[in-house]
Amino acid sequence: MSYKIKLDPLAKLDIDDNIDWYEQQQPGLGSRFYEYVKDTFRLIEQNPSSFLADKNTHSYFLKL
Repeated sequence: MSYKIKLDPLAKLDIDDNIDWYEQQQPGLGSRFYEYVKDTFRLIEQNPSSFLADKNTHSYFLKL
């Protein structure tokens, strides 16, 4: 069974804000953060039961 991430609109805004913030700190850092987030989403999609927070929510704390 294939799973896809369904991202809350506020979470998307938060990610976008963080990308912008990291990019302001150091050029290219926002892109690196975005790639890390995408890699994390792929990890959750591949093995969602490992990140189950409740019946319909999966979570993962980014380690930056």
